[in-house]
Amino acid sequence: MYISCRYLLKKGKIFSNKQTQDVFLIIPVLEEQSIIKESVEHFAKLVTDKTHVVYVTSSKEKKKKNIPTTSELLCALKKNTQLKLSIVLWLKNAVMAHQINYAINKLTQQLKKDFIVGIYNVDSQITSSTISRILKVFENAKDRRFVVQQYTLYPHSSGGILSHIALWQNRWTLHFELGRVLVGENSYFSHICKTFNYVIGHGLFFTNKVWKEIGGIPQDVSNEDACMGLVLYAHDYKIYSIKNVEYALIAKNLKVYVKQQSVWFNGPLYAFLYAQKINSRHYPDVKFYFQCWMGAAKLFMHAIYWLFGPILIWFVVPIYFYKHPAFLSAWYLVAIYHCYFLNLIAMHFVNKINPHTITNVGNMIEAIVAYLLHCMGPIYTLIKIAKGKNSIKYKYKTEK
Repeated sequence: MYISCRYLLKKGKIFSNKQTQDVFLIIPVLEEQSIIKESVEHFAKLVTDKTHVVYVTSSKEKKKKNIPTTSELLCALKKNTQLKLSIVLWLKNAVMAHQINYAINKLTQQLKKDFIVGIYNVDSQITSSTISRILKVFENAKDRRFVVQQYTLYPHSSGGILSHIALWQNRWTLHFELGRVLVGENSYFSHICKTFNYVIGHGLFFTNKVWKEIGGIPQDVSNEDACMGLVLYAHDYKIYSIKNVEYALIAKNLKVYVKQQSVWFNGPLYAFLYAQKINSRHYPDVKFYFQCWMGAAKLFMHAIYWLFGPILIWFVVPIYFYKHPAFLSAWYLVAIYHCYFLNLIAMHFVNKINPHTITNVGNMIEAIVAYLLHCMGPIYTLIKIAKGKNSIKYKYKTEK
């Protein structure tokens, strides 16, 4: 977390060279009536002759009574000449991966030239300096086999259990996502152990050439982020970061949080299935085959820890060692440090990056409850698997 914080605080120069490459910000939307106007007004400010915004809708969204669909609202907003909305696309019965692939394929056919793709969620908030930093990475990169990932912080102000959930997500960003990328960039460390980093669907940038080389965004799996990360890992693509962070919303209540975790748990849970699909699709050599399965093993370990970590730390180990009070007391101190004090350290770091990101934090008991809730999403996923309702057909759309 310290390494990530230090990296983000060293902002450096924001470049303003003339933009030579086209950048298309693709935003897949589904049932986003409540926030689509705010999203369009925000992204319209970033539009230039070289930076374009593409909203991809879906006919999976059905009209309800007198409520306009997201597509209808987008068409109405596009007519407003003050909002420089570039393109609105329509696709039948699609989820996020289908929508992104559809948009990139259409743009490739229309433009017949190379361009950069950026993926964002409808509630994403970025600035023009983000585009400048992204372009600088593309200009300076010596190897064309790379993607750029902007990482996300999660503000929260109401305290309670949700504040600790927000801090856990911030810890994950600073420690696992950005932190591992930064450590992996160290040449000495990378010779010893190649870090596995799966990409995140929002804040991800790549060229249409890279998209074609990897076979597009995986759309026949339940979690495209983890699968695409495994493809990049097996192909030896680099992941570069930038010093701008994106800010996103956490789940609005605990019920939504558990459902959200259940969807995300599919990423590591099906790691070996992803490896099987990737190996059959990419006709690999021995090195590719080995790296793909090694990456899948690393990814699957996250599912093990995600599901069993809270149960082991707070129930299994204490029950097993209840006759050893000295060890048990030491264990509880470490567990409290892990669940509560590391959250306070994370709060310190995120507020250094941007003051008032987390303005109110719950107590120690609420921190422990938040950690125990981590395994509720995975358990819910296992229940859905038992009921035969964990396929793409039943994929849950996160509520905004």
